[in-house]
Amino acid sequence: MKNYSISVGRFLALPLLLIGLYSSFGSAAPYETPDYYLCNNRIGGEWNFGRVPSACDVAPWGDPVYVTDNFAPVIFDDNVAVSGERQRYMQEVHAMLRDSVKYYLLARKPDAGADEIAAWQQANFAKAHQETFWTHYRNATDGNIKMVRGDYGHGHGMVQIDDRWHFPKLEEGKGWHIFENIIYGMELFYDAWEDAATTSCVSSPSNWRDRARSAYSVYNGGASKICRWTNPNDTWAQNDIGFADKYDSQTWLNYIGDTYQETTLDIPCFMEGNPGCTAVAAVNADDPANWPGRQIYLASGETCRFEGGTFECVANPVDIMCLNIQYGAPTGTSLSPTAGATESYSKTLHEKHSCYAGAVAGLATVGESVRSELNVTMRATPGGSSLGITSKAGKVYQVLDYVVNDLNAQYRYYLISENGRLGYIYAGKISDHGNWATSASYSELSEVLIPQPGDHIRIVPESGISLRDAPGGNLLATIPGDKKRRVFSVVVQGADNSIYYGVAYDDLVGYIYGGKVLNGMTLQDWVLPDGVSPTPLHPDTGDVIEIANSAGINMREVPGGSFMVTIPRGTLLYVFTTVVQGTNDYLYYEVAYNGQRGYIYGGQLAGTRTVENWAVLSQVQLARAGDTLELLKNGSQYVTPGEDVIQPVSAGKRVKVLSAAVQGDDNEVYYEVKYRGETGFIYGGSLTPASTLSNWAVIVKEN
Repeated sequence: MKNYSISVGRFLALPLLLIGLYSSFGSAAPYETPDYYLCNNRIGGEWNFGRVPSACDVAPWGDPVYVTDNFAPVIFDDNVAVSGERQRYMQEVHAMLRDSVKYYLLARKPDAGADEIAAWQQANFAKAHQETFWTHYRNATDGNIKMVRGDYGHGHGMVQIDDRWHFPKLEEGKGWHIFENIIYGMELFYDAWEDAATTSCVSSPSNWRDRARSAYSVYNGGASKICRWTNPNDTWAQNDIGFADKYDSQTWLNYIGDTYQETTLDIPCFMEGNPGCTAVAAVNADDPANWPGRQIYLASGETCRFEGGTFECVANPVDIMCLNIQYGAPTGTSLSPTAGATESYSKTLHEKHSCYAGAVAGLATVGESVRSELNVTMRATPGGSSLGITSKAGKVYQVLDYVVNDLNAQYRYYLISENGRLGYIYAGKISDHGNWATSASYSELSEVLIPQPGDHIRIVPESGISLRDAPGGNLLATIPGDKKRRVFSVVVQGADNSIYYGVAYDDLVGYIYGGKVLNGMTLQDWVLPDGVSPTPLHPDTGDVIEIANSAGINMREVPGGSFMVTIPRGTLLYVFTTVVQGTNDYLYYEVAYNGQRGYIYGGQLAGTRTVENWAVLSQVQLARAGDTLELLKNGSQYVTPGEDVIQPVSAGKRVKVLSAAVQGDDNEVYYEVKYRGETGFIYGGSLTPASTLSNWAVIVKEN
């Protein structure tokens, strides 16, 4: 192997603390990129080295010609026999990774010994295996150079840098450029590696295996999770177990004939980012002559276009799409000039919703009504996983959010509510959106979540809501709880689709906050349409839920604990208890299935709400205490559920429910009732494998 002269300057200048490379364990991500954002000509793959799904064109993130000219040895060629190509590819990638991670460690820690270098290499090999099976570039059968895009397209490159957390860095090449990608990933991993040397769960700095496990726990879960791998009941314990398995087994060695083979790539040149090794010639970011036509990231945080001598900006980098539609596709790479270079130029900050409304022809914005012209699959995210339901052709829905993809085609997606479940529907592109969804009258809505001008609303908080002179402005008064007001205007602002209602109170006219739509919907916590009652935030103890996730849900012994069984989609289950824990309020249901009792994951309540993606409240529900049942079959009353008959009970009889009990392999339902002076239990049917409740009794209303 080659010995390299190490330069430390570049790595010491890089940021040493990264937050959430690709995870959602902390607060809501700052950049709301849709699934598969700029993921052109997506292809699948296999869960094996070099070809994991999915992969998308390197363009427009980077230059595919540069990739083929500079990185040919580490491109997996889909056009030849896979078995032989995999071995060639793995040999080349191993040589590149081996030398690159060693170079990085010695740049940061020149006195690292041979044992630490070997352990650091093994840990990084295992990390790359855990994330992408060492996948980065592929020469696809469609003739395009691809790069790996995991986690519904949010994870970029071999170390899966997430565009929801690191969008500006990806614009700078940290995703598509293989060396920039692995360097950026090593920054967090190295800091965690150093911290692990003295953490309580690592017995000594030379306990390389435990040190690697702690470093991965931080890399995957955040700085506070450095000892997460020691807790088998942690929600993400399986990630730590998977990493340890890969660290121990080193299955990549099955494809590498010569672990000492030298790479043909110029490792120092690429690692240092020297001229001649980067995809684009250096551009002076502070020279105003280089600003027109490019995306500009200002030091103050805005993302801009420099047009007509002024900066036209948006607050969130993802929303630059609305400006690019107006001003044309960017030319050249993005730039990040210093504050001093830009401070003398004027700047206009465009609010997201008004920007899109002016840029995208035919787009329905938040609060407007659209008619679904077709039965369209509803998805958890735009273009993401199916929720198993569709919009109804001809039905009118209120738009709760919109996402626009692709500068030229302008594909659009609308967030709607169908029967209480939220999901995105595809609504066409600029040339055919009228075939998918059309503008409709507000009066045709069957479900209103965002009241409109002319509606009457009721203040929900008992403490009232502040009336301000503008959305988020100066306080005018406090409108007491339960007061009813008439809406004269509606304002939608920000990345969370925050709602503000213009109302009048005591001769004052102003705006009240009405909650937000995204990242944990809170609309009903603030105002409700007059006459509407709030709906529960999630199914609760005593409810019957239906598994909605297409792959089913794993039942575990405790929340996030050992696997027991996978419960398939469509299964009805009785909720014994609910548990909410973790930073994002992760929800778990205690249920019984196939003779076992355990916990299933029910989504998160905080951040981006995902409850409806996992399990939903079933239309089949048990009778509650106080309900009256009419029996449809002859049966018996028991001392305890199913045991020791007290007396027969005839079909047609009506009984008052005192309580309900669920037990047995099939979630068998028994109701405690009083009948002919005796208190005991009657059989009410079962929930699984298919509900038979309606065969045994019906709830009736008594005059």
